[in-house]
Amino acid sequence: MAAQGASLLDENGELIAESGLFSAPLFKDCAVVMILPLDFFYDAYTGEEEPVRIVLNGDMPLESALASSMASSVSGILKSERAAWYAAYSVKAGGEFDRADFERFCEDSAETILDNALGRLNVFKNPDIRAELSASVKNPFFACAASMLMLFVSLGVLKTLPEERRLGLYDRFVSAGGSLFQLILSKFITAAVFCAIGILPLYFILKPDLHGGVFVPAAAFIACFLLMLMQARLTRSAESYLIIGGILTAAELLFGGVIYPAKLFPLFAKRISVLTVPKYLIAGLEKSEISASVIPLAVIAAACLAVFIVLEAALRGIRRSKRGRRKV
Repeated sequence: MAAQGASLLDENGELIAESGLFSAPLFKDCAVVMILPLDFFYDAYTGEEEPVRIVLNGDMPLESALASSMASSVSGILKSERAAWYAAYSVKAGGEFDRADFERFCEDSAETILDNALGRLNVFKNPDIRAELSASVKNPFFACAASMLMLFVSLGVLKTLPEERRLGLYDRFVSAGGSLFQLILSKFITAAVFCAIGILPLYFILKPDLHGGVFVPAAAFIACFLLMLMQARLTRSAESYLIIGGILTAAELLFGGVIYPAKLFPLFAKRISVLTVPKYLIAGLEKSEISASVIPLAVIAAACLAVFIVLEAALRGIRRSKRGRRKV
């Protein structure tokens, strides 16, 4: 809140002490009181420098810090703009200013300086700019939260798969009439339900820009699930699965650009990022083309599935050959 010096009076017209300023009913809900000198803006036009007094409310530290930062930013802009204009006029005047030169300097520069400092607020009045700024905050947050949820849920649901194979539970399941497809499908549905429970409220709260619709998070979830499924086939115990899966999840989040902006990555990190799921989830929030998000996610999912199928076929062949040797 900004107030003129004459406004620091209570309802009875008595001066409010600065120590009890925020206890007064007039200022109790204020984070900051800015006391402007009389004719402050007129003095700004004439080039006169007058101090501005700011009183911060210690009971509202966040709001006070924001208001203080804003005031410092505006005053810094005013100071730098005035210094630039003053330097230009000094060169034009040959380094010496008389009174007429100074008045001409104030007349030509004051309005531009104030417009540059205060007119920047108009940027936030533009609905397109506001929408872009909002998207720059909510989209990365949604991508980060959704990616973490998809990766960790898939990691948790599939962690029993290596132990089930090692302890023979999978073989008993198959001998009872089950199949590998049914086992994986049950785990897939479980992971999908848990992810939906977490992502749907997040979507309705943040309302991110899903240009590809539901296909983008769906493709990202399938890719995350198949990535963890492939990793589960490569490990033989739950401990090693969780260790490798945790490292893989951290790498996905880091190189995918949800923790640190991918545009600032070095070249080798940018090359690694093309293999990550979060990168294309973010692309689905920023671009409307399906080729930028859904298709790369489908390629990652297909590659993970292909590796899993090859490993499964190879390990089955090894087990059959071992059983054949034992019979012989």
